[in-house]
Amino acid sequence: MTHPRILALGTANPRHRFTQEEIYRMAGYQSPHILEIFLHSDIDYRHLYIDPENYSRDETSDQLNARFLRGAMEIGCLATRRCLIDAGLSGRDVDLFGLCARASRAARPDAGRRDLLGELLHR
Repeated sequence: MTHPRILALGTANPRHRFTQEEIYRMAGYQSPHILEIFLHSDIDYRHLYIDPENYSRDETSDQLNARFLRGAMEIGCLATRRCLIDAGLSGRDVDLFGLCARASRAARPDAGRRDLLGELLHR
């Protein structure tokens, strides 16, 4: 009898990293008081799934959710591939896949059971 076990872990972040001041400016804030909040948050950088060349503050909720889902699939699959490589396995060797992610509830559309996951894992 074999016992379930964790063989490897994989992590990934969005490729673009922003300072708090960059995020403040991207959001369109102008208040020096708000800037102080950003700069004194004890956070140096944030990795966001935003292309700085094409970012628009006028993004609709549907566009934001679509961008979130694209990013969740890209980053999730990258972390999964890294995990499988570290374990010396392929996607076909896995019986159970577990995922732990952190995002605020308001900003997190459902990314579960995406048909795309299997396709991206086998690239």
